[in-house]
Amino acid sequence: MKKVFLLLLILLPFFSFTGFAHNEYKPKSVDGEIDVSNPKRIMISWRNPEAFINAINTGVLKNPKLNIDYKIDNGKFLSEQGKSPIVLDIYANSYIMEPFINLNDMDAFNSRLTIKLYYSYDLNSENKASDLSETISLGHNNEVFGGRSWSKNYVTKANNLGILQDSMKADIGLPINRLEFIKMLMKLDSHIAKRKINRVYSFNDTADTDVTNALNLGIITGDRKNNFNSSSSLTKEAMVVIIYRYLNLLNKLETKSRKDTKVTFVSPVSDWAVKAYDKLISLGIIEGDENNRINPKDSVSREQAIVMVVRLLEI
Repeated sequence: MKKVFLLLLILLPFFSFTGFAHNEYKPKSVDGEIDVSNPKRIMISWRNPEAFINAINTGVLKNPKLNIDYKIDNGKFLSEQGKSPIVLDIYANSYIMEPFINLNDMDAFNSRLTIKLYYSYDLNSENKASDLSETISLGHNNEVFGGRSWSKNYVTKANNLGILQDSMKADIGLPINRLEFIKMLMKLDSHIAKRKINRVYSFNDTADTDVTNALNLGIITGDRKNNFNSSSSLTKEAMVVIIYRYLNLLNKLETKSRKDTKVTFVSPVSDWAVKAYDKLISLGIIEGDENNRINPKDSVSREQAIVMVVRLLEI
């Protein structure tokens, strides 16, 4: 009996690697980002699970490789075309892809790239492939509804950059809520600056990372009860003040004025928003309607917010 028990103890690590841990043998936390300065380049990253690395280091798995398979638009994956995937060293955790390099008129701003990762390795002298990672898609798509012609270029650019929230795409003509706007703004910020944010302050009603970051950057404030009110709609003057604070964070408020636009306010601007309105109008970020009118108390539509946020890239 003791011999059987000892044998089981000896074999248990082997079985844990070969029999039970194989589900852990797939890339984790796969993420991707379009290179805004060169949309033919895609930056992807992932995490190699500890169980997989341990199996390699103990010699259970031999000849391990990281494989990247992808397709463009509605085409076939490389593997479906009988082509070899991109093969990387197993200890890599990031890679810059150039899938459009030989496609003159195509890039991530007008095409859709779908990516999946997997490992290949030898186990007990047999070549095997791991489970696939979660699939990620980057670039252009046609799943945004409710916009009008004047916003099309802005909406396309925002979507290409991954700024649009999924909750917004079904109808961008609807009012934007505070959470959607801040998540959109902070996604833009991730393209502009790589920040390390010291999270000292928080709201009582949300622990959302983007909202907490915006609070600690001084872009937003809460109500008297220290609530953010994620689902509340956003007035135009409240949005203008948030954008003003964000430009101040970027040291962009001294940017030379671009326009001498005359607008008519349909209702009085709150005192706390006057300075912000003056600056953003002069920078061309805020414009009136076809009659140069602005109602600062109106709710902001998702479409209008998208345009405002994308214009920040032009400052």
